[in-house]
Amino acid sequence: MPINDPAVGLAEKLGLTAAELRKRKLLLGLHAEEEAELAQLRPTVELAIDDIIEEFYRRQLAEPAIRALIGDRDTLLRLKTAMRAYVLDLFCGDYDVAYAERRLRVGRVHGRIGIPVKYYISSVFQLLQVLGLYLKRRTGSDYPPPALRRLLLLDMELTFDTYVHGLHGQIAALQEELVASSRQLEEVVRERTAWLEATSRIDALTGLYNR
Repeated sequence: MPINDPAVGLAEKLGLTAAELRKRKLLLGLHAEEEAELAQLRPTVELAIDDIIEEFYRRQLAEPAIRALIGDRDTLLRLKTAMRAYVLDLFCGDYDVAYAERRLRVGRVHGRIGIPVKYYISSVFQLLQVLGLYLKRRTGSDYPPPALRRLLLLDMELTFDTYVHGLHGQIAALQEELVASSRQLEEVVRERTAWLEATSRIDALTGLYNR
């Protein structure tokens, strides 16, 4: 199946197999125990999810550049809905290839919109702070939970993978445009050369061959 086939998932395009994902989690110290710990926190997060989202975007909108990227109220509402689903997904407890595929799609959207990496990283930092704050208030757990930090690092890895993949795609498209332009230029040069050769052999006034 072609790599640019829309039926092919991002994880497959990037070669992100279950084995590769397990290796990445192990490198970050994200083991089954940490995954289970996050799943246990989901009911607590669900109780505070609306407050978490509002506080997160209150902090986001305090930055003029991010406020300009968000734009209008309808866009903000859509972002809040998407963020709500994302936050709950952080505590699903099942971080398999399907989870990675969802994260890769988010990264692709960020890349297409053109969100600078610095604002993406700052958003992750703010989300970590907000989640840690609410979890500490309700559970007295570490601020923020180590398992959450590790999972967000994994999410950042996946997002950067899509950023790089997108850049490779842009470079490939530019190379194709360059090749096409080069071919067009070569054709123009051939036509111009043929015209010059013809005009050098035939007199423009008489139409006779030059001696």
